[in-house]
Amino acid sequence: MLVRWSDQNDYSNWSVNVSSTSGQNQLGDGSKIVTGMNTRNQSLIWTDNALHAMEFVGPPFIFNFRQLGSNCGIAGQHAAAEIDGRVFWMGLKDFFMYDGGVNALPCTVRRFVFDDFNYDQKDKVYAGTNQEFREITWLYPSANSSDIDRYVSYNPVENYWTFGTTIFTTWEDRSVFNNMLTTGKEDDGDNYLYTNEPEGVFTADGQRQEAFLESSEFDTTPPAYGPGDNIIYLDRIVPDFTINDGGIVTMKMKLKRFPNGTITEKGPFTVTPTTQFIRTRARSRQAIIRISTSTGGTSWRLGSIRMDVAQDGKR
Repeated sequence: MLVRWSDQNDYSNWSVNVSSTSGQNQLGDGSKIVTGMNTRNQSLIWTDNALHAMEFVGPPFIFNFRQLGSNCGIAGQHAAAEIDGRVFWMGLKDFFMYDGGVNALPCTVRRFVFDDFNYDQKDKVYAGTNQEFREITWLYPSANSSDIDRYVSYNPVENYWTFGTTIFTTWEDRSVFNNMLTTGKEDDGDNYLYTNEPEGVFTADGQRQEAFLESSEFDTTPPAYGPGDNIIYLDRIVPDFTINDGGIVTMKMKLKRFPNGTITEKGPFTVTPTTQFIRTRARSRQAIIRISTSTGGTSWRLGSIRMDVAQDGKR
């Protein structure tokens, strides 16, 4: 695994001698060099098993090399991204971060990703950043796919992971252009270039976008009412949305009195920019809240949801 560099004054001169700044260095710990990245004050070089730093020190050595970590190889050539001065990458069994030292990232979806990953197509993994939401996203092929069809995202500020299916194969965060650019393959097999979230546009190529958020099950009983013994009467919900003029969002509640009990639904309830509260008149011990939109031209953001609750017995 040989790293070579040319003379500073003549990029065609690769001869290593005392009259030029050309040089070379042999890296260890691995069987091949996979990729590299320029970062602050140094370049990072990944082998299939390790991470090395390449730092300019000037004559006579020109560059200094240090091994930063072992057992932290990278999945593919494009599997690393930098955000806020820290570098994140996808390995073959873990996700890693370099911020002066190499650390494996605790990942709540690790087994979901790597137990369903096509290792024969690992070179297709693509990492990108979304500076607006402080996220790093990896696009990768699942076990039964020869092309990218999954994504996993990490937010190092709020320390959360998300995952899902995708048609995107590469992307470029907003920089020269005002919005993110992505490439992807549709069901018809054709490849496309997408401009994502252009300002003032809330449709998908003119078609309405259906979207939803659904919470996990949560206990509706406030701590002051005891450990979930009481049925709770949910009188109303006070939504906290920012919705554009003409936009419509719907809310639905899924309710259960027992963990293995039957789910009953309340709603859907319509939320507009002028909605102050929603009368639910629901009774439960556990609930799920689902927020969705299927109206074209709707843009919305969600704040904190408040509920008006009271005890309603133990039955």
